[in-house]
Amino acid sequence: MFDAIPENLIEQQTSPLEIRLPAGDSVLLTLGIDQNSVKFIRPRSKRRQYRAVINWLLKYHAASDASDLDKINGYLESFHHLCEADDWETASRILTISLATPSHVELRIQLNRWGYYREQLAIYKRLLGKLSSGEERGCLNSLGNAYYSLGNYVDAVDSYQKCLALAQNDKDLAWEATAFNGLGLTHFAKGEFLQAKQFQQQYLKAARTMGDLQAQSTALCNLGNVHDALGVHDQAVSYQQESLSLARQIDDKYRVGSALNGLANAYYSRADYSQAVKHYRQHLTLAQRVQDRQGEASAWSGLGSSYYAQGDYQVAMDSYHQTLSIARDIGDRRSEGRALGNIALVHHALQDYRQALDYNQRYLAMAQAIQDVAGVANALGNIGANLIALHLYPAAMQAWQSALSILQQIGVQETEAYLHRNIAKFCYGRGSFQAAQEHCQQSLKIARELSLPFILECQQLEAALRAKLGEKLDTVDEMGGGDQ
Repeated sequence: MFDAIPENLIEQQTSPLEIRLPAGDSVLLTLGIDQNSVKFIRPRSKRRQYRAVINWLLKYHAASDASDLDKINGYLESFHHLCEADDWETASRILTISLATPSHVELRIQLNRWGYYREQLAIYKRLLGKLSSGEERGCLNSLGNAYYSLGNYVDAVDSYQKCLALAQNDKDLAWEATAFNGLGLTHFAKGEFLQAKQFQQQYLKAARTMGDLQAQSTALCNLGNVHDALGVHDQAVSYQQESLSLARQIDDKYRVGSALNGLANAYYSRADYSQAVKHYRQHLTLAQRVQDRQGEASAWSGLGSSYYAQGDYQVAMDSYHQTLSIARDIGDRRSEGRALGNIALVHHALQDYRQALDYNQRYLAMAQAIQDVAGVANALGNIGANLIALHLYPAAMQAWQSALSILQQIGVQETEAYLHRNIAKFCYGRGSFQAAQEHCQQSLKIARELSLPFILECQQLEAALRAKLGEKLDTVDEMGGGDQ
């Protein structure tokens, strides 16, 4: 039922989405449901479930302007009716129905692309414990992917760990590799780069043992991203070049694009923007040629970041709008939200703070709608910066504190450290030295644990705060406010 490769890594949209559903009678044939035989099903309560399935598939037609979710609601309702009939195998087959899109993507993949993560959670939770061991691993992996997409990293790790335990018990190396990859990606998202590195190394080892060149290319690309985050940019470039070589060897255009994007990211981190732009453009050209719309969006986003870093804000804005347009075309609401956030960054840099705030509020609304917890935290952090620029300080601190609470809840320590640092600098500028010191110490603690690049900056701020707090104490003593 389920592939052993995480769908959030390997699937791609090939063109702007135009949903056309397969004919209902062909779906019934695929599911093995014979309308004429339903009347013989006993008991009557079970027969009613199958009749409901037939009605949903043959008679349900959404309006032309209905939402994507409404258009495929007949499939989802049929799934749940089959679960009520305890026909778990047939229910699971609904998820593998190919939609009549240009890429003929399966329903389960399209749900992920549209950002309907809550619906995925409801589906896979129902199937847990009802299928074979192999399919159970697929359910757990899909749950992990949905939790990961929602920014719920605690439950994502739990699902991937359970998938890994089952795979190891069954000596299924392919699913072990998949679980290692999911765990690596989740720890990377949390800013736990050393743990991410360990899992990606295990993923690479398993891939090499299996002789799976596709998985090897993906693992090398992921290791490149980890080393880039760790600041070891030369090693990151080396991993991405090895990934690129493998991808070209097996003529996997998607993985070639991923490696080109990874190389561009590494050059971007080294502030080598000309090389970054060169590789992002190569990825963009390839993605457009093979109609990899998600890859195209990613390349445009990277170009936007490169031009933004160089102060070329209009070109950056145009690039981010290209990303936004593609995300909307393919129904990728998570990427749409992030594109809105990037556009907000450009408006902020242009000192158009109210426009920046408007885009960030739209980013926040999108993240909340799909329960993208990490996205909510990012949007709140950006909103705080906008409000500071607008001199709305109490509202800004409220947004920042809300973001901190979420980041601590989901364990994204790297972003938490940056936010503590920003709050410390703001409080220092406002003369709130005690609050500034508390946030500075929190930022420095995490920065040391994760080897983040702003340790020296925090140490300098901490020294300045000690001096300020010392001056304050000396003034109190001189005025007779000290101990008697």
